[in-house]
Amino acid sequence: MKRAHSAQIIVEFTFCMIIIFIMIYSTIKVFQWVGVDMVHRRVGHEKTLTSGDDSNPEVQTKADFYKATNFNATVQY
Repeated sequence: MKRAHSAQIIVEFTFCMIIIFIMIYSTIKVFQWVGVDMVHRRVGHEKTLTSGDDSNPEVQTKADFYKATNFNATVQY
């Protein structure tokens, strides 16, 4: 009986660790994606500010002011 209980603990621990590693990896990928998207926004903002079109500051309010980054959820080797 003691041996079966010990095996159950090992199996449960293994499954929990797999889930935790997947959650950590997903969190890292989301923060990476958000960082890349913010860089693209910043580049678009700087491009608009330095484009020489100072007469119309409403250019920044257009929907195509920046290009959103696609989220690639697949693993790339």
